[in-house]
Amino acid sequence: MLLALLIFLTILGLAVTKTAEVWSTALTREREQELLFVGEQYRKAIERYYYATSGPNKMLPHTLDELIQDDRFPKPQRHLRKLYLDPVGDGDAWGVLRQGQRIIGVYSLSDQKPMKRAGFDARYAEFSAAQSYRGWRFLFRQPTNIAGGPVPGAPGAPGALGTPAAPGATNATIPSATSSGKQIIPAIPSSATTPQKGSQAK
Repeated sequence: MLLALLIFLTILGLAVTKTAEVWSTALTREREQELLFVGEQYRKAIERYYYATSGPNKMLPHTLDELIQDDRFPKPQRHLRKLYLDPVGDGDAWGVLRQGQRIIGVYSLSDQKPMKRAGFDARYAEFSAAQSYRGWRFLFRQPTNIAGGPVPGAPGAPGALGTPAAPGATNATIPSATSSGKQIIPAIPSSATTPQKGSQAK
């Protein structure tokens, strides 16, 4: 009788463990899909902010808050429904990719290794090689002119934002404040952009 009880408990324990593993895998995949959705919403909002600028000299936002409250117009515009939380991060903050003082993208601050390794949209094909969620960078790529450089007047072009671009150089790395007013040290270096923590809704 005792032996049968021990066998039963062993089988039950294995079943519970297996169920927990399946549940954890499903939860991780669900959070990854949410991260892909939310990151794309930020990228699209940055793009909308850029093209909403009147005239040829396009602008990008200084803070994530400007995506939900664009005060450049008589009637403020909303490019993002709300400031989404990071679905896979330990905290609420996002990493922010900057070009000079302007935001061009966001990324998760989570160092966890992604489960999803393939099947990404062509725009995010490089995510397949990412070693952590930090490598999933939702970046708005600005249009280029025929010579392959930034469109005149765009951030990073000569004379844009009052910062001349040196020949063959990328935009200067400029530590900048978030919408909360706190200055953030870049989280991880990049040859083309400066990642920094961004503002986040509660």
